[in-house]
Amino acid sequence: MRLDGQQEQPCQGGAFVFLGPQGAHIVDSNYAQRFFNPAADGRYTGSKGQRSSETKPVLVDVGGLWPGEPVPTWPQAVPGEPYERPAGRGYQRRPAVLGVNAASSKEKLVAFAVEQGLSQAVAEDMTRQEILDRLVRPHRRTDDGPLASWLPAKEWLTPHGMRHGHSTLLDGLGTPVRLRDDRIGHASLGMKRGDMRRRYTHIAKEWRTQLRKDLQQVWEQALAERAWFALHSPVAMLDDLLKPFREGKRDPIPPFSADADVVELVTAEA
Repeated sequence: MRLDGQQEQPCQGGAFVFLGPQGAHIVDSNYAQRFFNPAADGRYTGSKGQRSSETKPVLVDVGGLWPGEPVPTWPQAVPGEPYERPAGRGYQRRPAVLGVNAASSKEKLVAFAVEQGLSQAVAEDMTRQEILDRLVRPHRRTDDGPLASWLPAKEWLTPHGMRHGHSTLLDGLGTPVRLRDDRIGHASLGMKRGDMRRRYTHIAKEWRTQLRKDLQQVWEQALAERAWFALHSPVAMLDDLLKPFREGKRDPIPPFSADADVVELVTAEA
């Protein structure tokens, strides 16, 4: 709550990257099952949240923005067995960018109506059904766009595993332990027992400045390694970042494999 008694609005995410359709933080109660696991594995989790190769693949309509809009999935094909395309392909679906649907509260629908140009008074005077009929349902479409299935980004990847990877990266950069603990959100070892490192070592602003430079360098190298594979990307933002490589202003860098050998591309001649 704010001091004036008004309800504090949720973070609108101006400084963050991974946000929900309304620009706020995603609720983490089922984040892994609904968002993270399907993106990492290319298929949905099971009914009890288990990750399995037997679950249904993520089916998307790629007629719009990359990487496609998720649509109701189909069963996966079984090798050696005939496959019939499921009926009912003409379902209606709503673009996810609206941020509201038939289950949204009246308050959210009013806010959406105001964003679409209605006055606050007119929007509040309308019923939920009127707002849905006038402003939400016209966005539904029934066309059969081109379909595709997501390939896994990194099977069995977890948010916790990414924390392990980031901590290892910080160690490799020589980041001071106190700054690493602060960034990861860990309490310094032994602090509850009066740890000397916790008591006498503080995070200097120069450390953060150096870490920003180090992470920027890691990003620049990763981008250069990505350019070595291809100078274009279906992701508009990444494709724009690759432009300096296409123009010859920056040179791609060949990446290294896990055993420290330079990764070689398979050419058409090979």
